[in-house]
Amino acid sequence: MNMEERTRHLKGEFEKIYNLYYPLLSWYIHSGVTGLSTLTAEAFAHLCGVAYTVVIDCYALMLEIIVDAFRITKADEKLKDKIEFAKIVAFADSVEQAAELRRDMLDE
Repeated sequence: MNMEERTRHLKGEFEKIYNLYYPLLSWYIHSGVTGLSTLTAEAFAHLCGVAYTVVIDCYALMLEIIVDAFRITKADEKLKDKIEFAKIVAFADSVEQAAELRRDMLDE
């Protein structure tokens, strides 16, 4: 299967990510002369941010699929909440804010 067929097979969030980001990222890879070599440093940094977003979202989705497939939530019922927390905690402005976010999301 090609990438589009794989995402259609997986459905849901993978298909949304593909539809949203593939055209943008494909433009930079298959654009010929106007690709990555002509980007300013700032534009390149923004593009890296987009790529990291895609990677993080896909990784979290794959973790959740594995958690479901192996029924790991039987051992830790808050595991999916912990995955979601891990995705956003890096955006906390301080250790205190991260701790408050953890309490709010994980009831700890």
